[in-house]
Order: sequence, then structure tokens, then C-alpha cells
Amino acid sequence: MNTPTRHILVVDDDSAIRREICGFLEEYCRETGVSLLAYEAENGQKAVETVCARPIDLIFSDIKMPLCTGTQMMEKLRALGYTGQIVIISGFEDYHLIRSSMKLGAVDYLLKPIAQEEFGSILGDCLRRVGERASRHAVSAGTPEQLYREQHAVDLLAAGSPEGEGSLPGGSAIVCVTDLFHERVPDEARRRSAFVQMQAVVQEALEGAELLQGTYRGSWALVLASPCTADAARELRRALRGQRIRFGCCDRPYARADLPAAFSLCMERLSLFFYDIPDLFTAVQEPFPYESLMKQLVSAVCACDFIGFSGFLSQLFACLCRDKPDLEETRRLLSSILYRAMTQNNALIAVAGQYKFTEHDLLPCIEEATSAMELRRRMMEILHLYMETMQERAVSRDSYNVSKVKQLLEQEYMKEISLTEISERLGIHPNYLSTLFKTETGITYSQYLRSLRVKKASEMMRTTNLKVYEIAERVGYSDTASFYRVFKEELGMSPARYKRSLSE
Repeated sequence: MNTPTRHILVVDDDSAIRREICGFLEEYCRETGVSLLAYEAENGQKAVETVCARPIDLIFSDIKMPLCTGTQMMEKLRALGYTGQIVIISGFEDYHLIRSSMKLGAVDYLLKPIAQEEFGSILGDCLRRVGERASRHAVSAGTPEQLYREQHAVDLLAAGSPEGEGSLPGGSAIVCVTDLFHERVPDEARRRSAFVQMQAVVQEALEGAELLQGTYRGSWALVLASPCTADAARELRRALRGQRIRFGCCDRPYARADLPAAFSLCMERLSLFFYDIPDLFTAVQEPFPYESLMKQLVSAVCACDFIGFSGFLSQLFACLCRDKPDLEETRRLLSSILYRAMTQNNALIAVAGQYKFTEHDLLPCIEEATSAMELRRRMMEILHLYMETMQERAVSRDSYNVSKVKQLLEQEYMKEISLTEISERLGIHPNYLSTLFKTETGITYSQYLRSLRVKKASEMMRTTNLKVYEIAERVGYSDTASFYRVFKEELGMSPARYKRSLSE
């Protein structure tokens, strides 16, 4: 009696580890004669899609992966009703995560680096359990399973993989990419909503249509497998226009092998909707990437020149909407404004970091934008905020530096301490510090130091029996005559007269 082929899924973001495990599986097959078929996924999200598309009996999965971790994958699979075996792999001996995984249904775990003998032992145990249960995975029916399965098919077709052939009974399809999202990586709820919405739109326009759906480069892709004619493509475009949905669509069916080119063509056509600012006159004639204009724009940001920045940014968007370059190139150009400005003004680095992961994070705003008009408005708002914050921080920094000068003088007023010496300690140019100090205090550094010394001298006269010349020396005057002159100019009387007034 032949043993049925068992389907194994290897999940790890490290391709070298996936290859290593697949090598272990091949050797196990040679040694035992067991028939195994291996699949690979680079993260938990792709693993869930594969489980929905393939009869997976056993999963070997890393715990820590980008986009969707091993534990998040297990939670999704449990929600879908998956009953196959799962073995967790950890490279960190993180027993807290391992315990969480075991609670979610993992049957065992492996620690990196993986020992082949231990792997073979666990694999054998898992295969025996699979045989005893005499059943493969069971995923509950409904939209979630369909969503994952169709996403997997869309990924294969967009990549030109021969594995996608089974998704197209007729061998060809019409591709359409729509702009349904305002985020580049929509969550599961948004994807499910898009799935249901587009299913209804297409079925109303083309009754009985066979449709695959899924995300593609941040947009929502439709792959119409049947009917697959130029007339069907026209009906699909008409239906989408009726829904006021932005889209890029093929005019005719494409064979499976040509679908990657069809997806690219649709993205190019969709990107044209981005350039929605009406034709505006611009005197800028230089070609993309408009280097002279970019330099002026970046300089305005660094100088916190709000008026200049607004004008240059409007000119830049006018040029972009006139020339309509590749959308990804446009996004990179706009993102470079922040990067270039940060290299010229270090203060902007901290400001950009302050707004990271908030609604004022500029780079995700650029990446997710679907309208040039809206993006121009948002960039003006965000960069204006950044410039205002830089100015506020500059004021705070200046106030701090002045307070630091005062603090140093309070401690060292009795010494020969010059403004140049203090500026070296603070790392500030002496001319700038001199101007800053007078702006903040209303008097010069020399006037402030003289007033402070007289204040300290008068305190000593009230609280000690020191002679005038001794007090003069203690507050920084080696020349008693100079001390007498300064004291009288500050308080309107001589030191001797001041001392007598204390006893009157």
C-alpha cells in the first residue's frame, strides 16, 4: 500500500534556513522512502495564503518574522480552523514565545541552529500523527479562506509563476488594478471589504464572472478569468467608472505568461490618476528630477522659509503633473526632500524623529498618497509643522545656552572669565553667543558680569566684615580703583558710602 504524499510548508524570512530545512526533508525522503512535497513562505501572511491554497499537513515555522510573526500566523490559522501540525523554530531560545506558540496549538519546537537528527525525529513523530488522524488540513469555508487563496493566486500570476496556471482554466485573463486604499499595506478588514465590494460590482456587470482578487503593490488587483474578451474588459471599465473608482485596466486578454507585463501596464495607467492638479503655468523648464528647483526647495526648508518653501513646492508639483514621470520615481523624489534637508540641517533629524509613526510622519504620507493635489496639501502642512518645530527648538536651545552662561558666571564671576572662553565650552561661535546673550537679556555680556559682581560685593558688605579691597578681590577686581568706579556706576554711591548706609 502506497503512503500518500505529505505536504510540508517551511516558513522563515531567511531563505538560507528555508533551503536548509528543505534539504533535510529531501534527505529524510531518501532515507525513509516517504513521499514529501515541500512549499516555502517568507512570512506568516504568505504561509496563511499557502495553507488556504494547498493541502498542507505540516508546518515548520520561525517565530520572529517581519510583517506577520509565527504566533500571529498561528492565530490566523486557528481562526480559519486549520488542524494540521505546526512545529515552531526559534533562534533565540525565547521560551515565553515558545510557550505562547504551544498554547496556540504547536506540537513541538526546534532551536536554531537546527540539528538534523533532532529535526528528523520530530518530523517522524509529526508524520505519524498526521497518518493517525487520517486527514489533512481543514479550513472553514467562507470569505477569509477565499481571500487568502485568491491572494496566493494573484501573487503567482503577477510573478509569472507556472504554479498559477491552475487558477486560469482558459489560460488567459484580463487584469485591472484599482485604487481602493489610502494605505500601502491595508489590514485584513480593509482587504475583506474590498473583496466583497469588487465581487458585487463585477458580478453586476458580468453575471457569472470568474474573478480573482488580491493586493498588488499597495493596490487592489482584479484578475478576470471568465468571460475573457475585449468586450468584457470594456464592461469592467464601465462598471468601475460608474463606481467612481480609479483604475488601470487592460484593453484585451493576456496569456498567463504575459500577465506580469499586464500588471505593470495596469499600474502605469493607474498612476496617471495620481497627477490630478490642473495644468498650471510653471517657468521651470529643466527636466526631471528638476535639480535646481530641488536645491531651492531644500534650502527653504532648512532656513524655515515658509513663503519660499510653499512657492517652490507648488512649482515642483506643477512640473510633476506636467511631465507625469513614473509614480515610484515621483515618490522617491518627494521623499528625498526630507533626506536632503536632514543632511543640511541636523536639527531636522530630531524633528522628523519626533513625528515618526504619527499622522505627521512625512514618508508614509508620500508612500500612501493617491492624489498629487492631496499630497501637495499634506506636504505643505507637515513640512510647515516641521519648520515651526525647528524654530521652537532653536528658541529653546538659545534660551538654554543663555541660562548656561548665567549659571557659569554665577559659579565663576570672581575669575577672569571671557565670553570667548565660555563660547568654547558651549561649542558656540563667540559672535553668535554675544548677540544671543544681548537679545535674551537686554544687556551685553560685560554689563551683566559687572552687575553680577557688584551684586555679590553688596551682599558681602551686608553679611561680612571684610575690607572693601578684600571684597573687590573676591568678586574679581584686582584693581580697587576700578571696583570703586564700577560700584558707583551701578548703585549710584561709593562702596564706603554703601557700607555706612547699612548701619544708618
